[in-house]
Amino acid sequence: MFRANIFALKVKERKMFYWSKDKSDLEKLQKRYCRLMKSSYIVALKDKEKSDNLNEEANKLLIEIKKLDHQQS
Repeated sequence: MFRANIFALKVKERKMFYWSKDKSDLEKLQKRYCRLMKSSYIVALKDKEKSDNLNEEANKLLIEIKKLDHQQS
């Protein structure tokens, strides 16, 4: 039981340090793009118009991602 508590503490410490890691704007946009595309795919089964709106918003984000990526390289 004692070993399990130490292991749990080490896992919490890793998560705490990971949580404090700052993400770049590019990483934030990429994560948002992935979420939008995933939700667009899921919503497509029920509501095509809403899915198209989400997909359009995701494509706008993709353009911004490409611009940022091009500026950084």
